[in-house]
Amino acid sequence: MIDKKIIDEINNIIDVEPKSKKFIYQTLLSKRIMQPNSDRLFEEIIKYGTESNLINYSKIKRFQQKRNKLPNVFSKEQLKEMFDSIHSPKLAVICFVSFFCGLRISEITKLKTMDIDLNKKKLKVRDSKNPNRTKNDGYGKDRYVEIPDIAISPIKKWIYIIGESSEWFIPSMQSPDRSIKTKTIHEQFRGIMKRANLNQIDYSVEYKVKNRNKMKKITKNI
Repeated sequence: MIDKKIIDEINNIIDVEPKSKKFIYQTLLSKRIMQPNSDRLFEEIIKYGTESNLINYSKIKRFQQKRNKLPNVFSKEQLKEMFDSIHSPKLAVICFVSFFCGLRISEITKLKTMDIDLNKKKLKVRDSKNPNRTKNDGYGKDRYVEIPDIAISPIKKWIYIIGESSEWFIPSMQSPDRSIKTKTIHEQFRGIMKRANLNQIDYSVEYKVKNRNKMKKITKNI
């Protein structure tokens, strides 16, 4: 049996402006109109109310899936301009290893010296990004990344500079016992992009589409 009082309260919540299901459910919980862990019952009430025209479904915001955005792609000329604008050896190493090993900024800040194996030409990325992560399981999963030959010599020289006993591959500027902060890298990288006049990146992407059972290549400027 559906409680009509809950339906009335839902209509009061969405009366002024549309609200998401999450907002409606949390409001009902905060007012103690519904009990915790009653999300299944809530969905049944929403379904019953909309099918019976007791709830205006147009007043309930629908979940909009985020579009997968393509990353910016640098040309060889842009990469040269960018590295020519770097004045700090540490920042040069950060950009070089990130680009050639495909690391995110958050990943290189967590990179430890012990996780780099130059003999096997690979490094270990800890707690990598995982879209299916949960709070209980941790942020993500560990993974191994191959180190290209071109990156071996710069990495070896950098480890010699910071010392093999250094815990972090990119130690903090204030304390070598801590890793550099992600915010610091972001701020310095913005400065590089500004000096190199690369704040706006123009690039094109090539993809295939199926047209009348035939694959056709299309190049699109982004």
